[in-house]
Amino acid sequence: MKKLTKLSENFYQMGLTKAEKADFQVLDSFLEGFFPNIDMIEKSLKTFCDNDIRKVLRLRVQKNKEYNIENMMLLSHHDKWLAGYFQFYIMNNFNAVFSQIAQKDLIKNSTANVVKKYVQKSPKFKVKRNEFEQNVVMAYIQNWAANNFATDFYCKQEQKWAMSYSVNFDKEFRNKVKMAMHFLNISAESIEAGIERTARYWRKDAMKLAFQNYYRKSFREEFDFNTTDAKKKKYMNQWLALRQREYFDEHKTSIKKYGRPTKAMLMKQKAADFVRKELEIWEDHHEMEMRGVECIY
Repeated sequence: MKKLTKLSENFYQMGLTKAEKADFQVLDSFLEGFFPNIDMIEKSLKTFCDNDIRKVLRLRVQKNKEYNIENMMLLSHHDKWLAGYFQFYIMNNFNAVFSQIAQKDLIKNSTANVVKKYVQKSPKFKVKRNEFEQNVVMAYIQNWAANNFATDFYCKQEQKWAMSYSVNFDKEFRNKVKMAMHFLNISAESIEAGIERTARYWRKDAMKLAFQNYYRKSFREEFDFNTTDAKKKKYMNQWLALRQREYFDEHKTSIKKYGRPTKAMLMKQKAADFVRKELEIWEDHHEMEMRGVECIY
């Protein structure tokens, strides 16, 4: 905690006058309620531009950017616009947030140049902006499942349902979330952080759906997670373990930075080769059993 405090103090000393440091402390008091929380983001995403990607495109090119949550998602890294929105927010929330400061002091402390510098340099503002962007990622992921794969601003329902039958659903889902967030101009860092910090909400289920699709395609029968026998359950667990390891190989940097690797992800190459061989043997024997060929396994 001391190191974090010291880092913050050093940051404030970089290029700031004594008056600007005082201004930043005033502006800090208004920051907590500026960015919408995840509940507000979820509600906005559900009806974002009437689920029409063309309206989102129009929002992106409009010169007059109104101060609202939809434009904030598109302009979270447009410092000039965000500074204008923050100053607008301050003037509308003066009495509720910081009523003990005289109005003349507020006007002095919230001039456009000071607010813009605050948006660009304040470590607290940076943290809150990143948190907002990560919440956009989380809200999009949660809305996908909660709304029964309904059409959203980036992906139509028929595309989502087609993906749900893919043997690579987990990979396609992650990529689709990433592309949708890029479309909203969310920073690449926040996208990766949001995806990995919310992995517990989507990754396991997405991989199980991919496995179910793989099993159906390979053996032309459904896999019942509730009534399967011990051999099939072992096969499933081994398949998912290799899938997790593959995921870790593809997204190692993000997982180490923003998430936590599972035990399966850290499987050594020799162990992975052994598991892969066992899967191949099981698949060969299961195929023979389906053909009515007696075998020992």
